Amino acid sequence: MPTTIGKFSVSFAALVASLTITPAKATEINASGDCLSPQVNFALGELKQAATSVESDYTSLNVRFVEDSGLQAEAYRIEANGAGHFTLYGGDPAGLMYGGLALAESIQFKQNIDRIRSQSASPYLEFRALKINFPLDARTPSYDDTGDSAKWNIETMWDFDFWTAQLDAMARFRYNAITLWNPHPFPSLVKLEDYPKVALNDVCGTTYRYPLDYHPRYVAQEVLDNLVILKEITIEEKIAFWRKVMAYAKDRGIQFFIITWNVHLDGAYGKYGIDASPDNAITIDYLRSSVRETLLAYPDLAGIGVTAGEKMKQFPNNEAKEAWLWDAYGVPVQDVVKLQPDRQVRFIHRDWQTGLKPVLDAFTDYPGPFDTSFKYAKARIHSMPNPIFADPLIEDMRQNRIKAWWNLRNDDLYCLRWGDPSYARSMIKNMPPEQTIGFHMGSDGYVWARNFALLDEAQRGQMEIDRHWYNFMIWGRLGYDPSLDRRFFEAALHDRFPEADPSLLYDTWTHSSKIMPQINRFFFKRGDWMFSPEGCHFAKEPFLTVEDFINGEPMSGAPEISIPEFLAQADHPGAENSRNPLEVAQNLDAFADQALDGVERLRRQSMDISSELSSVLTDIEAMSWMGRYYADKIRGATHLAWFRKTGNPQRQAAAIGDLENAARDWRVYARLASSQYRPQVLARGQVLDWQATTEYVDKEIDYVRQVSRSAPPVPKSTITPP
Repeated sequence: MPTTIGKFSVSFAALVASLTITPAKATEINASGDCLSPQVNFALGELKQAATSVESDYTSLNVRFVEDSGLQAEAYRIEANGAGHFTLYGGDPAGLMYGGLALAESIQFKQNIDRIRSQSASPYLEFRALKINFPLDARTPSYDDTGDSAKWNIETMWDFDFWTAQLDAMARFRYNAITLWNPHPFPSLVKLEDYPKVALNDVCGTTYRYPLDYHPRYVAQEVLDNLVILKEITIEEKIAFWRKVMAYAKDRGIQFFIITWNVHLDGAYGKYGIDASPDNAITIDYLRSSVRETLLAYPDLAGIGVTAGEKMKQFPNNEAKEAWLWDAYGVPVQDVVKLQPDRQVRFIHRDWQTGLKPVLDAFTDYPGPFDTSFKYAKARIHSMPNPIFADPLIEDMRQNRIKAWWNLRNDDLYCLRWGDPSYARSMIKNMPPEQTIGFHMGSDGYVWARNFALLDEAQRGQMEIDRHWYNFMIWGRLGYDPSLDRRFFEAALHDRFPEADPSLLYDTWTHSSKIMPQINRFFFKRGDWMFSPEGCHFAKEPFLTVEDFINGEPMSGAPEISIPEFLAQADHPGAENSRNPLEVAQNLDAFADQALDGVERLRRQSMDISSELSSVLTDIEAMSWMGRYYADKIRGATHLAWFRKTGNPQRQAAAIGDLENAARDWRVYARLASSQYRPQVLARGQVLDWQATTEYVDKEIDYVRQVSRSAPPVPKSTITPP
């Protein structure tokens, strides 16, 4: 049956090319109205898949698309007119797309077209973005490419099939922006007339491996001495590639941003006299040319970002930093806007090692939208949904009428899959509306592209947005509409895993996902390099011991109290509005028990569990045993400190017993995690190898056995923030 579009009549096959489906009962799509945009075209493909996957009494599904200027951008309204007829209103092409996706989802979830009711939605946050550190090349790496995920994903960054799948999934999850982070991407993105030798042909990796505890601030010569060509490609072909990627993103309603640092100059340093000196006029001219040419070369690039952070310590003060950044990054934007008066370039200036006042003073003449960005919960998105770190900045923003992209940094969980909609909803709703333009979520030392750490070779290379689909869906969908409740997420789980009880799966996944926030609130390390929870290590040490936990501090503003605080209150138990270490351990055990009970019931309910659900349940089990490990470790640390304070040998015996239990917990955790993931090097971490870490877990028991009360005071932890 033909598809009617305005005055034209075309087959659906011509509208959605290469879409081949064998339906249970064929249902054609009759689309009419404002449906010529690529955004609506994408939604029509999703509608076709949904309609042909359900039983229907109708031979056609009739959808009229109407762009309605009375609706805000990205908003939609669906009118169910009966007998398979729908009218879909959207504030713009993206709104029409979201409406089409919502209609397709409703059909898929309800499995009955007649059950679809009228509905509407509008975006809660203006921007819902992902943050991806993109390792373009060993010569132009992302912020820290010492980890395996970056090394494995250099080629992925130049794979158009990856980007189409990534951007399609982002649109389904209602993300409307992507921020790609690289300290100095320009040599891999543009060719400059005055600095032609800076441009890099080909895509290179390196066989050189940095030491585990090393965080490079520039590309080492050893990297350049050991380059390997991964892809032969000219700079002209690179430009064409990224133009194509950005155009595809635009067709999915996704704005493209590139975030750089400052005087990082990988790929350009030493050429034409370019260096990081604050007063080097050549460097400023080179950066101006790079920014200007990047904006001109990529008409679909929505904006850029920068930070006055690392590598600017040689500047005398914040005012000097910002003056330099204005000259290098602000002025070229002015130049482009003069050449292209209709061009709007959004600027994102991170709040990091500088102040809001010098930023705004320097960029007072910026010719377009100007926002800031702040690490909302530092490096720990899984901690507390109402962190207090941004409070001073929020007041400054209120006075200066500026908004923030809250940087939601996940440097907690890279392997194990997380899913707690109530937590994400609470964090999103806690963001101050008047000072919030949106968020960008991601990691700094891990590249969320393809997962090459999977043990199963057949799965290796799976896209992270597919493997962690529930996590990414939660944040994107709630960023668009935080009113979505558990019924929606249960429906999504049932659609993905029809063999499972969706309510039980929802609760089980939620229970396991409460473990990481409880660990982080009690043992809070604001920097990513300070704590890798999945491996109980950090950048400079392969294992965090009970001594580290004794000296650890809770998250500011959280109800948890430290071990020393608890012991100081030992004569006054039950202090108000606080959660002591033993109660933290009880919480962790309770979350683990509930999750493990749910896994057992889910496995028992169905003998025909899909391989994906089985893998998810194994992750939930692993997370639960990780929680049990930290519960017993926290008890052991508490009893060890108590023994030092009182000299009571029963406290030492309790500590030994706790750590023996922790060792048993770790072995189960290691067995489960290692059944799905192979060891990998984490950037600013260590080797994530659960089996190898067992040796450290065992040695800790012997250490506590040998501790005497007369031991010297425990030194302050070496991993407290600088």
